[in-house]
Amino acid sequence: MKKNLLIPGLLFFLLTLNNQLFAQITLEADTLVTEVIESDDIVAHNTFTNVLPQQKTIKWTRNVIEMTDGWTTAICDENGCYIPTVDEAEIELGPNVSSRLDVHLYPNGIYEGYAFLEVNVAHANNPNNNIFAYFVYDSALSTSTKNIPNFTFQVYPNPSTGLFNLENPDAAVASVKVNAMSGKEMLNLRIGERQWMDLGKLPSGMYMLQLLDEKGFLLETKLVNKI
Repeated sequence: MKKNLLIPGLLFFLLTLNNQLFAQITLEADTLVTEVIESDDIVAHNTFTNVLPQQKTIKWTRNVIEMTDGWTTAICDENGCYIPTVDEAEIELGPNVSSRLDVHLYPNGIYEGYAFLEVNVAHANNPNNNIFAYFVYDSALSTSTKNIPNFTFQVYPNPSTGLFNLENPDAAVASVKVNAMSGKEMLNLRIGERQWMDLGKLPSGMYMLQLLDEKGFLLETKLVNKI
């Protein structure tokens, strides 16, 4: 079981890997990391939208990157809910029409573990017009989470070749943990007064940033893409 990913439940971050797709498909999400609790059905709720002025056939494809043995997942969209063995489906969406994209985790009585899933949402006739949603389920979330009202923190450029600027860092932020999407901690950076961080020594890929205060309370989570 992964124990490095200390992120509060029911948060979500959307990452698009191709900027032109903002004009074609968008994702609105409630959940990036979901806490595993003693429940038969643990759900992450999300939405995708066709923002083109014409009807489009949208195809989603589920990819389970890592998951605890004994767990299963299933997806629900506006057409309905699918059985766990269904990894892809198509849905017709009119102009500016949205569909839910909910991922259900069935722990089957196993309440300790970790799962990392990717869902690719694309135009059925042009797979290159796509965006990705990422879902993490973790039973080892920190109980020392601190919610800061109106806390804002921006990281740019994103994606980057490794050097990220920290825009308007709050005085409460003391350090940033850099986690791989598997949950493994890669770096722990002290922030202080500096306005940047260097991930240049890390391999290309996606990383979760955990913004922590001096006492180790988690303030916010960001997802960055190092190219």
